[in-house]
Amino acid sequence: MEIIYDGAAVRVVSGADPLAINTAITRIVYGAGADFADLQTAFAWLSRRRITSTGQVTLQLAAGQFTSSAAIGMSHPDLGRVRIIGANMTGALPGDADFAVTGSSPAARAADALTNLTMLRARFATELRFTGGAGISLVGPLGLLDQVLIAGDGSTAPSSTGGRGLQIANSSISMGRVAVIGFGGAGILVRSSIVAISNRIYVVACAEGLVSAAGGAVDFSANLYAYGNGGAGVRATSGSLVDGTLANGIISRGNGGIGLTAADAGVVNAGAGSIIRQNGGVGVDVRRSTINLGTPTISNNGSWGIANGHSMVQILSGVFASNVNGDSVVTDSGNTALQSCTGLGTLSPAANTLGNRNGYNGVY
Repeated sequence: MEIIYDGAAVRVVSGADPLAINTAITRIVYGAGADFADLQTAFAWLSRRRITSTGQVTLQLAAGQFTSSAAIGMSHPDLGRVRIIGANMTGALPGDADFAVTGSSPAARAADALTNLTMLRARFATELRFTGGAGISLVGPLGLLDQVLIAGDGSTAPSSTGGRGLQIANSSISMGRVAVIGFGGAGILVRSSIVAISNRIYVVACAEGLVSAAGGAVDFSANLYAYGNGGAGVRATSGSLVDGTLANGIISRGNGGIGLTAADAGVVNAGAGSIIRQNGGVGVDVRRSTINLGTPTISNNGSWGIANGHSMVQILSGVFASNVNGDSVVTDSGNTALQSCTGLGTLSPAANTLGNRNGYNGVY
């Protein structure tokens, strides 16, 4: 005889627990003949069950577009043993050349969003579409999220997710081959959580792109893409981390604000051909933080290529071109190391001299 808590009530069990999942099982969600009509129903079913150390639950999402006006909350004591996987991709994972980026103005971003949504729908077989500001909220360590297009209608409220596409709070998650597009809040918000990205992630046409905040950590082992978001493409703030080492790149283009930013002890490490281009504001903006970029192209941004305030910035083999403000790099009370970079315009202060309250641009 055993006394257990099943997530909703305390029960006395004699013999094998019929509500314990001890093996790997798969359940189909959405579509004709599915085990569950939607993810909300699937998680309601899981809430009455526990997944043991030998068990695993795969929620296999059917192909198709499935619309919800209600937020999907993912929470379970054994969420780390749950995998959510969309149907097999119907096309190759997009690369930078597959996205439309005609500019950073509101009109250009709106037109590009329609083109890019059509392109993503041709690649992803499963689309979870949200209306009225709803999205996905994760609380707990999800085992895997893979092969899913998450689309919004641009609304921000009323919703517990605040118009965010994927909100990850006090959690951990492994994810790859996920695209988030068209949300009135941040496309992906990571707060006090650990996110391991194993394959390409796309954040497109949201109020902001990917935001890591409040000690969040995003570790990506494939390129991270941000296009046409209203504010920053990628942001790390308040002691958070966005880390691809120098082996994986950040491609941030056509965003209305800053391409890549870190503030208040944020840290960003990226390389492998990062592209920070055609953004409406500064290409790379760093405030009281650290950014290390290997082989980036920083060009055609609406202000400086790099703006460094009280921060440490290192750029290895960077290519600078056609940033609107005449200064490629402006450093105020910080240190910017520019090693083997080409196309540098005016530097403020001038190369290898102190200025702007002991700011320093070291050119090597």
